[in-house]
Amino acid sequence: MMNKENKMLPLLYEVRMDALKKTSDAAPDERIFYMIHYMKMLNWTVRVHGCLAILDVAEMIEDIMPSEFNFKGKILFAADLFSSAYGPDELIEILTSRYWASNYQGTDALMYYMLILTMFKMHSLISNVKLEEFLKSCLNDKTIEEYEKYKI
Repeated sequence: MMNKENKMLPLLYEVRMDALKKTSDAAPDERIFYMIHYMKMLNWTVRVHGCLAILDVAEMIEDIMPSEFNFKGKILFAADLFSSAYGPDELIEILTSRYWASNYQGTDALMYYMLILTMFKMHSLISNVKLEEFLKSCLNDKTIEEYEKYKI
């Protein structure tokens, strides 16, 4: 029997497998690079200023990636959940339910998985270096190579 703090990890794993399958051959997408940058910014905010400050930072994020994904809206929703004292299990349950209900495809699926992963990892006050490595592990080699050029 799984302990309480790990009971929702199978849900997260299913989303991960689905998102990776949908993007395994995808070309590098600049939206992914923005996503990693903003997830690190949110993580830093929580580490330095506490979970309530995450909404202020999420409000400042520019939705510079026009698409049906509604990048800023997704981040605000997840940040609101995070700042409302939901535990990691509850966050995974709510955010994975949204993932499946929305039937994301391609890069949008990967970006939403990265959002879920970030919200989960922030509960443990993960460092930005570790968070970036977790997020990069979702990318294919070509996209990682492009990301490394982008962040310089």
